[in-house]
Amino acid sequence: MKLSLLYHEIANNNLHNSLISDCEFYNISTDTRKLQKGDLFVALRGDNFDGHRFIEQAILAGACAIVTDQQVEHCAVPQLLVDDTTVALGLIAGLFREHFNGVLVAITGSCGKTSVKGLLRHIFELSGSTLATQGNYNNHIGVPLTLNKLLPSHDYAVIEIGASGVGEIASLAQMAKPDIALVNNVRAAHVGGFGSIETIASEKGKIYDALNNNACSQKTAIINCDDAYASQYMAQTQALKQIGFSARPVQPERLIPVVYATDIQCNAQGACQFTMHFDAQQQAVSLNVLGGHFVANALAAAACALAAGIDLNTISRGLARYRGEKGRMELIAPLYPAQKATLINDAYNANPASVRAAIDFLANQKSHNVSANHKTILVLGNMGELGCGEAVEHTAMGLYALEQGITHVVAIGDLAALAAESFNSTNIFQDLKSAAQWLSQYLAYDATILFKGSRSAGIDQLIPLLAEHYKEQNAC
Repeated sequence: MKLSLLYHEIANNNLHNSLISDCEFYNISTDTRKLQKGDLFVALRGDNFDGHRFIEQAILAGACAIVTDQQVEHCAVPQLLVDDTTVALGLIAGLFREHFNGVLVAITGSCGKTSVKGLLRHIFELSGSTLATQGNYNNHIGVPLTLNKLLPSHDYAVIEIGASGVGEIASLAQMAKPDIALVNNVRAAHVGGFGSIETIASEKGKIYDALNNNACSQKTAIINCDDAYASQYMAQTQALKQIGFSARPVQPERLIPVVYATDIQCNAQGACQFTMHFDAQQQAVSLNVLGGHFVANALAAAACALAAGIDLNTISRGLARYRGEKGRMELIAPLYPAQKATLINDAYNANPASVRAAIDFLANQKSHNVSANHKTILVLGNMGELGCGEAVEHTAMGLYALEQGITHVVAIGDLAALAAESFNSTNIFQDLKSAAQWLSQYLAYDATILFKGSRSAGIDQLIPLLAEHYKEQNAC
């Protein structure tokens, strides 16, 4: 792509700019540590960083040109001057999106969107070349960086869209211009940024507006029929093609086609099998990830794939290929050979719905275990961004764990302590090292230990601390 093409796109969007020389570029970089020779370097500014400080380093690394908000004197490569480099990054993404003729799926939701993205990517890869969001690149920088990797050779793209406040999803969805869009669910996550769960539902629904604004017969809204806001989304997207999904058998009078599950069974390890139904067809599905909540995620991915024209057999094979994401119901290898306890790292993030799902998993482990002495231990850190309801929500988690028969709740942090207190647990710690010392005794037990908390709580760091504690205790 020519830098001059980007220049004209920015001019059309009324952004003051000027072009100093021209060149061809094929890839975008905002990080000199990952920059490849021939990349266009976009110097972004943020609250805690300024890419303009690394322009010289980018040029030395082989950048073919730079996008900057201040002219660089005696610059050895072409430069495009703009008012706002982040806006320019989005405009570049728009150009790449215009040249993509494959199927693009946009996914948002309070829980499970990264897992649905991964499941869908594995399905699509069985049918063609696929681009999917890497890691948590789902914000105002990550989404355009992903779109900038679109190639004409790609058949499918899966774009994850996240938000922590009002207005973010609308702009990112319009940038992505999806053919298929999904709100996986609406839960009490980031309430502090949105103000209420109703506002969360409205904001998530903006992803469907991107379909309405690009309406044609091929645009499809995927709707979670088990979600409290399903009817709202069905009304919002009634002019579009609609496909629903449900983790329970649907009623004959359903208003839209629905892919649903029957005969759900979870094995002793916690992975589920079920029969998937759509129209008059059915297909057996065996998942290779832990947790009953993955049934709904798998059905969400299946609905997106059906909208893209993929058959049930291919969908089933793709779902079986998925092995999960780091920090999301991740089975941790034993820290030492004689360890008996099973460790599950689900500490990538947390909100009330995902903590309940984790508790359900532990309860399932206890019911499947032949030993009456099997310990189920929830290690819980603070759940962030819950606003004024944070105390109530944490207290409710302890009561739910008690109701489900969990044997131990271990809390790290003041808010998590409320869960432990409602569970009648005294295992409350203010630092990870103390918690690791207490937990280390249970590594030799017949136990399942699940780590859960918001990223800010850093609960996943307990795992290396446990390994370190074992080495210290067994040092010669």
